[in-house]
Amino acid sequence: MESWLQNLSSDTAIIVPTRSLANTLSERIAQDHLISDIAVWESPNILLWSDYLKLLWQLNQNQIADYNQAHSLITTQQSLLLWTQVIEKSRRKEQELTLLNVQQTAKAVQRSWRLMHDWQVSLDAVAQDHVADTQKLLEWLNAYQELLTKRGFMDEPMLAKSLLAITPEQPFKNLVWYSYDLITVSQRAFVQLAEDSGVNVDYRTSEEQTEQRFEYRCFSNTQDELTSGFISARERLEAQPNLLINIVIPDLQHRQAQVREIAREVFYPSLSPLQLQQQSSVYRFSLGEPLQQWPAVEVALLLIKFLRNGIKRSEFSFILRNRFLRSCLVHKQEYQLFDRWLRQRRISNIKIDQLSEFYQQCLLKHPLDHDSTLLPFLESLNESFIQLKEKLVSAKSESGFAAFSFSDWADIIDTWLNTWGWNTSIAGEEMSSVQFQLRERWLSLLKEYASLDAVQGQVGLSRALEVFQQMTHDGIFQPQAAASPILISGVYEAIGQSADVCYLLGMDQNYPVPAQNDAFIANRLLLESGYPDASALQSFEQAKQVIKTLLVSVTEVNVSYALENQQNREIKNSVSAIFREDDFIQQPLITTSQDRADLDHYTDQHGPSLSSGKNVRGGARIFTNQSNCAFKAFVTHQLEFDREDESEFGLDSLDRGNIVHRLLESAWTELQTQQRLLELTDHEFETLIKTNVAAVIESYEAELSYEKFELLKLETNRLSNLLTAWLVIDAQRPTPFTVIEQEEVRLGELGGIHFKYIIDRLDILDDGRSVIVDYKTGAVAKKDWQGERLKDPQLPLYALTLNKEKRKDVSGIAFAKVKQNDSKYDFLSEAGIFKTGKSNDEKNEQAWLENSKSWPDIFAKLADDFLQGQASVNPIDQKVCGYCELKPVCRVSQLTADAGQIFITSDESGESQ
Repeated sequence: MESWLQNLSSDTAIIVPTRSLANTLSERIAQDHLISDIAVWESPNILLWSDYLKLLWQLNQNQIADYNQAHSLITTQQSLLLWTQVIEKSRRKEQELTLLNVQQTAKAVQRSWRLMHDWQVSLDAVAQDHVADTQKLLEWLNAYQELLTKRGFMDEPMLAKSLLAITPEQPFKNLVWYSYDLITVSQRAFVQLAEDSGVNVDYRTSEEQTEQRFEYRCFSNTQDELTSGFISARERLEAQPNLLINIVIPDLQHRQAQVREIAREVFYPSLSPLQLQQQSSVYRFSLGEPLQQWPAVEVALLLIKFLRNGIKRSEFSFILRNRFLRSCLVHKQEYQLFDRWLRQRRISNIKIDQLSEFYQQCLLKHPLDHDSTLLPFLESLNESFIQLKEKLVSAKSESGFAAFSFSDWADIIDTWLNTWGWNTSIAGEEMSSVQFQLRERWLSLLKEYASLDAVQGQVGLSRALEVFQQMTHDGIFQPQAAASPILISGVYEAIGQSADVCYLLGMDQNYPVPAQNDAFIANRLLLESGYPDASALQSFEQAKQVIKTLLVSVTEVNVSYALENQQNREIKNSVSAIFREDDFIQQPLITTSQDRADLDHYTDQHGPSLSSGKNVRGGARIFTNQSNCAFKAFVTHQLEFDREDESEFGLDSLDRGNIVHRLLESAWTELQTQQRLLELTDHEFETLIKTNVAAVIESYEAELSYEKFELLKLETNRLSNLLTAWLVIDAQRPTPFTVIEQEEVRLGELGGIHFKYIIDRLDILDDGRSVIVDYKTGAVAKKDWQGERLKDPQLPLYALTLNKEKRKDVSGIAFAKVKQNDSKYDFLSEAGIFKTGKSNDEKNEQAWLENSKSWPDIFAKLADDFLQGQASVNPIDQKVCGYCELKPVCRVSQLTADAGQIFITSDESGESQ
C-alpha cells in the first residue's frame, strides 16, 4: 500500500470518483492496520464528491440560507419528483406534449440541469438557441427554480454554485483527489476556492509499475472471450492465491446477467444463481444490481402490486410458492392445494377480496381433515384491504382526493409486507450477511420514499405505487463483503484499483463509445466548456487517458476483443483504435487441462428404470406421451415436470369442453336409453333441452370466476343448439342402446403401469355389444388410433383395460365430435353400431378388427419402454412439438436438423408415410 495512505490524519479527506474505489481503499487501509497489529483506528475520510458537498452543506447551512433563502437540501430522488411535477403540469397544458414520456423526460432534463452546473453553462447561453426543445427546457427550468425558491429548497447542482458564491467553512485542511481523470469546471473552481482558503490540495494516482507485460488476444466470439478470461483468472489464482486480479468489461452495466452466469459456471458450477447471490465468493462485482432484480425484492413488489386489487394468477402462484414469505412456510400444504385448484379452475386474475371466497370453494371440493389455518389468514388480508379502501374513501370525503402522504404509503407498504411475513432471508433459515444488508437497503429505500413528503403532498394509490416501483428500478444494491482477490468491473470503476493482473476485455471498435449529445444543451456550448463528450476527438482522448490511468499500476495486462459482431454477425469486429498499433493473436478457449482430450459423442436416450412400487401420476396420458414422444413421457411422468398453463380471459377451450361434457352427461342421466329419447314429444324434447342447459349453467356459478360465469350465461342459445344437434344424431343410430355409465373413475393396469381413467360414456346395445364414447369439442380423428405408433391411444387403452376387467371385448370406440354445425361420430367399430348397410361400414369394421388385434403388442411395448426409462427425443410428427413446453430442453429442432429426421405421419387410412 502507498505510504501516504498509511499516515492519513482526521483533517485529510480523499475524494474518489466511485463508491467501489472508496470501499476498496477502506479495505486496504484496514488490512494494513491489522497486519501491523493495530486493533482500533479512526475511519479514514474517503468520500465521493457528492458526499463532500453534503458535508459542506452541513457546515455552511446558515451562510447559504442568508445567500439564497434555501433551508433544505433535497435528494436526487426528491429533485426528480419535482421535475416530474413540472413536466406533467406542462404536458396537461399543451396538446402537442400528450405523447411525452414524463419519467424519461424528467431524467433527461435533470441530467441537463446538472451538466449546466458542472460545466458552468449559463441560462443566457442556452437561451441563444432558438429551437422548440430549448424553449421548452427554459420554461421547465424557470418553473423548477420557482418551485425551489417558493419552498426554500436547494438541490445538489445549485449547492455547488452557492458554495462558490460565499466563503465556505472548510471541513478538512487537506484534500487528496485520488484517481480522478476528469474534473469539471465547477470542481476546478471549488478547488481554487479551497486553496485560497488555505486548504492543501493534492492529486494522486496508483503507483506506476516500472515493469509491465502486455499480451493481446483475439477471440471468435464474446462468449469465448469471457469464458477464457474467467478460466485463466481461476487458474492463475489457484497457482498464486495471493494474486489480485481485475477483469474489466467496458459494457458491464448492459451485460451483467451474462457475465454473472459465466462467472458462476466457471467458479461455482454446483451452486444455483440464488445460492451464490446470498453468499461471499472469490470474485466481486464493482457494480450492484437494481433492487427490483433481487429475488426477495421481486416478490415484495408483486405483493405491493397486489394492493391494486388485481394480479395474474401466474403471479399469485409465484407468491404462493415463494420462499421469502413466512406465510408460505406456515401454510405450505394448504397453499399447494389452493394453487392447484386455481389452476384447474383456470382463473385468469386474482383479487384480494376474492381470496377467502375462492378458498372456501376449494375446500368444498377438497375438504381438509383438520381446521384450516389459511382461511383465517386470507380473511385477515381481505379485512386489511377493506380498511385501506375505507381510509381512501374517508380521505376523499374530507379533502376531495383518495390520497395519502408518501410516509403514510410507506407505512402501508411495510405493514402489508409484514402481514405476509416477508423478509429478505429465506423463511426458516438464518439470515446471511448479504440478506441483512439487503434488508437494511430496503429500509433505507422506504425511508427515502417517505421523505418525498417534503416535495409533494398526498398521492393516490396508483401514483404512490408507480413512484415506488420506479425507485426500486433506479435503486442499486451492492452488498459489502470481505475483500475478494478478483474484481469484475467496468472501466471507470477499475481506475485506482491496484492489481497484479488485469484482463481488459471487449476492446473492439465499439470502444470508446461514440460521444453522445445532450438532449437539450447545444453541443457547441459543452464543447466550449471543455466537456469531453462534446466531440469525438475529445471523447477519444479522454478514453485513452482513462485506459492509461487504469493500467499504470498493473504488472500484467491481457487485452482482448471478439471478432463476432453481436449486432450483425456478417460483419467482423476490428480492434479498438486505442490498441490499433498492437499485434493481436488468435487465442483458442483456455481449458483447465494441459492436454486436451479427444472427446467421444454420446447421445443418452435412457433414464433410470422406474423404481418398483413407485406411483406415477398421469393416467392414460402416460401412454399418450410415450407414443407421441418418449422424452416428453419421461420428463412429464418420471421427472414430474408440471406445466404452468397460462389462464386466458373469458371461457377458454378447456372450459368449453368441460361444459359440453357436463351438458351431455346431464341429458343422458335423464334419458338413459335411446328408446326414451325417441318417445319424447316435441314439447318434451324442447323442455329437456331448456331445463338441462339452465341446470348446467347454474351449476357453474360456484365454480367459475364472476367474469367467466357472466360470459357463460350468454351462451344459452349456443349450448341449446349443440345439445339439440347431438341428440338428433344419437336418435339416428341404427341399433338401440342404453347409457350404463358416465364419467365414472376407474382403476386400470396395463403392462405393469397402474393408472386412473374416466370413460365419458359407455353404451350397451340391445344385442349385447358395448361401445366407448369420448366427447370432443376440438379437432380429432380416428386415424390417431391406427398404425404402429398411435397418436391418441386413449380410447384403445380404455378398450383393452375394459376387456381385461369385464372379460368381454368392447365392440367399438368413438369420438363424439360435438361442434357447432359439424357434430358427428368418428369411430372404429363392428358393423351396425353407428351405421348400417353400407360398404363404408364394412370397411370400418375391417379396420377395427385389424387395429384392435395389434393394440395389445403396441401397448405392451409402450409400457415396457416407459418402465425402462426410454427417453429418446422421437416426436411422432411436427404437431406434437407445436405447443410442447419442453423444446428448449430437448432441442428437437437442432436434433432433427442434424440428423435429417423425417417425422412419422399417417394418412386417413392409418397407413404410415
